[in-house]
Parts: sequence; C-alpha cells; structure tokens
Amino acid sequence: MATIEKDKAVTSYDQKQVVSLKGVNNFSQLVLKRMLLDNIPPTPQNYQVYFEKLLLGQNIQQQKAIQEILDLEKDSKSDHIVEIEKNAKESFSLMKSLANSISIVYQKTRQMQALVKSKKEEIAKNPNKYTLVSFEEELNVLSQILNTHINNITQKYKLISKASKDFEDYTIYDKRFEVYNKKYLLSVIDSELESIKVFGHHSAILALKIDEESISNIKWQKDKTLLMKTVAKMILKTSRRSDIVSYYENDVFIIVLKHTNFDQALQTAQRVENMIADANFILDSQEVEVRLLTAVEKIDPNITKEQIIVSALDKLVT
Repeated sequence: MATIEKDKAVTSYDQKQVVSLKGVNNFSQLVLKRMLLDNIPPTPQNYQVYFEKLLLGQNIQQQKAIQEILDLEKDSKSDHIVEIEKNAKESFSLMKSLANSISIVYQKTRQMQALVKSKKEEIAKNPNKYTLVSFEEELNVLSQILNTHINNITQKYKLISKASKDFEDYTIYDKRFEVYNKKYLLSVIDSELESIKVFGHHSAILALKIDEESISNIKWQKDKTLLMKTVAKMILKTSRRSDIVSYYENDVFIIVLKHTNFDQALQTAQRVENMIADANFILDSQEVEVRLLTAVEKIDPNITKEQIIVSALDKLVT
C-alpha cells in the first residue's frame, strides 16, 4: 500500500513544472515524504541522497530550475578536495621521478670517483697519452650522463615548487589555527551574498579578537599565538555545523553565521564573549583573564563583501 501511495506521489509531481521557489519547496516536501514512507531517518546526509536521487526523475526543466538554486549554495569544499588530491598525486609522481634521478646521479658520481682513483693509479704506473685519452673519454661519458640527470632534477624541482604553490592556492584551512582561511571566508561571503539576493534571508558575520589589554602581561608572541589557538578551538567546538569559522588577518577571526539575523548574531557574540570570559586560561602557571572584542555586521547584498568586513573591523576598535 505504501509503495502504491509513494509511486502516486512521485508520478503526480512529475507532471508539475518547477519554475519558482514554490516549486522547489514542493519538491523538498516530496523528498521528505518519500523518506518517511521508506522509513529512512531524515538526517542531512540521507536527505541529500534522496534529494539527488529523486531529482533525476524530474523533467529537464524541473532539474534546471532546482539546479540553479542549488548552485547558489554550492559548497566549494569538495572541489578543493578534488584539486588537492590531483595536486598531491602529481607531486608524489614528480618526487618519485626526482628521487630516481638523484639516485642515478649518486651512482654515477661514485663511478666517477672510482674511475678517477683507478686511472690515477694507472697513470702513475704507465703515464702515456693513450691512458690519458681513455681516461678523458670515460669521463666525458659519465659527465654527459650526470648533466642529463642534473637537468632532470632541476626541471622536476621547478615542477614540484609549482605544485607546492598550487597546493597552497587550493587549501581552504589556516594551518596555524585549524579553521578556514581568509580566501575561503571571502568565497563563502560571495556565495551568501548571491543566495540572499535570491532568497531574501538574513545572514551575518561575527568578527572576534582578543582584547590586547587583557593579555598585556604576556611577553612572548608564541604564548599569545598559543592562546589564540585555544580560543579558536573553543569557538569551533561550540559553533554550529553551518557556521564558517575562519582566520582573517591581524589576529582577527571572522565567523559567517548563515540564516542568522542581526539580533541573533548579537546574541551569539554575547554567548562567545561570556564563554571565553568564564574559561580558565593558564600560561606559565599563571591564570590569564582573557576578554574578547566582538563586532557584528549583517551580510547586505547592497554593499560589497569588502565593505561588510571593513565595517565589522571598525567596530572592533570603537
């Protein structure tokens, strides 16, 4: 019975045209209904699987309309992972080839050393021009082999250096604080601006920075960096899955709070401030009372991402 009902639901929906947000909403409800009929828990991962599976059953016009909306909220992390994996495989291949060339150079250098030693002893016993000519010819052969592989090493090194730079270009995480980096932050804000233009929802950014006065007694930069790492981990641990916690620059962290209005973002800022203020930070057996400076700015599609960020940073120092 359930199978007949769900087949009717899908068939009836197949005849509709998805040309608006309302149509997408109807399709989303269909996905949820199908999952419940199949007794599948509607977790985010399961929902995505069913969404994509049922989307293939819709006509081309419906698929195109829904895909246009999906593209607005497309997560570029998977693209970064693919590019990084390709980059890593290419780098490993280059390093293997480089190691092989280095091995050959090492072997030929040892041969040249043995040849020089052998010919030196031979010339000492029989110093004639034929011995010298033979020595020169053998050296030339070895020298040509060495030059070939040294050139290979030089070229491979250049390619590995380029691959290393490309790797850095594709990374989306800040290795010091283990949060997203500035480049990824900017791409997320760009994506959110486009999404807000279409859907009209509210989102905001929250800028955070440790108040310098609260840590003025800390002398060493490495201790300040350690403190920032601890704060970053705490913020990351208590943030929502949809929040994009990132390091911007100049000791400033910025969180993108999707589907969060200005007042809700202020509440989040207050919660984070209180969490850090209530935490116990110990450096060199001394307790440090850390305070955060926070600033909230809504993501407004009428202004640029640069203006949004600058406005938030200005509030951090006022």
